[in-house]
Amino acid sequence: MSGDDAHDKASSAAFEALFAAAEECVERIENKRKGDDSTMDPDTGQGAEPSGPSEVEAGPPAEQLDTPETPRLAPAPRPMGRAPRPSAPSKPSVDGAVTLSLIKARDELGQMLANEKKQVAQLSAENQRLTQRVEKLKGVRDSVRERGQKERDAAIDGARDKLLKEFLPVLDNLERALQVELGEIPEDLMAKVGGLRTGVDGVVQMFKSSLEKFGVVGFDSVGHPFDPNRHEAIRRVEDSSVPSNQVVEEYHRGYLIGERLLRAALVVVATGGPKSDT
Repeated sequence: MSGDDAHDKASSAAFEALFAAAEECVERIENKRKGDDSTMDPDTGQGAEPSGPSEVEAGPPAEQLDTPETPRLAPAPRPMGRAPRPSAPSKPSVDGAVTLSLIKARDELGQMLANEKKQVAQLSAENQRLTQRVEKLKGVRDSVRERGQKERDAAIDGARDKLLKEFLPVLDNLERALQVELGEIPEDLMAKVGGLRTGVDGVVQMFKSSLEKFGVVGFDSVGHPFDPNRHEAIRRVEDSSVPSNQVVEEYHRGYLIGERLLRAALVVVATGGPKSDT
């Protein structure tokens, strides 16, 4: 879960808890008001009082008030210039105001919670859309990277093949030098010629060993059937002693690099003999 999702869930939980508290407070006040209304006088809206005066509040008998000895006192005049003091609001009106305030707060919290849920839903949808777009871009990136790697490998292979092909004619000439028939040579030159041939043969072997490090190996063609995938015929000769379409001479050797053909062999192919089994 990301930090934004955790924050959104925490905010929603806080709003829901506050909304529930407001609902509980409103319900408690309404229940209290119902209990207070059961003890109120339906005519006056105030609490009921005892039906008769108590012994402390009861005054003297009416006959005693009318006697000359106890003349009735006139009520004291109200002072001029002073407005009457307003009476304190009754308890039911205060509870009603508090209830209305709590109901308003509850409605506002409910609206805020609804807006919060709507915003969370919009952000979730946007996040899902962006996630899908990122996954799509990753696929495109991987495809481009793979295609670029193949193009680089092909370019490297092409450059390597071209360089190695440039060395093969040198190896061909060294091998031809070893195949030359010297014929009769004087005794005093035999040791020198033998040493020269040994040196050239060492160079050829070293050359082949170096090529093998790059995966370049030669293949024999003489005595094998002609294969257009490996051979290039420079001429055909009539030879009934060998099967038809068989290589009888090799002008230069063919080479493979791995399983690919680096250079085809230039060969001479026999015709006119019995057909080859292959």
